[in-house]
Amino acid sequence: GKRLLFVFQRFDDMALRDSYSHSPERLREVTEVVRDKEVTISKLQTILHDRADWMTERDRTLTLDTLKLQKQLQTSEEKFRQSLDHSAKERKKLEEEKRQEVDVHRKKLKDSEVLRDHAKDEATDATIRLDALRA
Repeated sequence: GKRLLFVFQRFDDMALRDSYSHSPERLREVTEVVRDKEVTISKLQTILHDRADWMTERDRTLTLDTLKLQKQLQTSEEKFRQSLDHSAKERKKLEEEKRQEVDVHRKKLKDSEVLRDHAKDEATDATIRLDALRA
């Protein structure tokens, strides 16, 4: 007997729940929840689109910044290379000037040595002649 009563009570609960789930009030609640969810989804989509736009713009900015920095680096490297080339040319020019100076001094020294030797020879000749005249 008790068992049969329990089954009928469960049946009544289910019927009550069924009638509530199809009631206009329940339909309004569900419609409101669905509408709230649609609004939330719409807001989230807007946020995602804005975020995607921002990221696209940020990516573009970073790409431009990177290109600008690469160009600056390239320019700096080129200037450095030119500076090295210029320094090398200047160094070679200075070395050549110094080499020419050294060559001039060598020639002067050689000329001086030739003159000295010539003077020695003349002094020796003069001494021999003088000795000859005395004898």
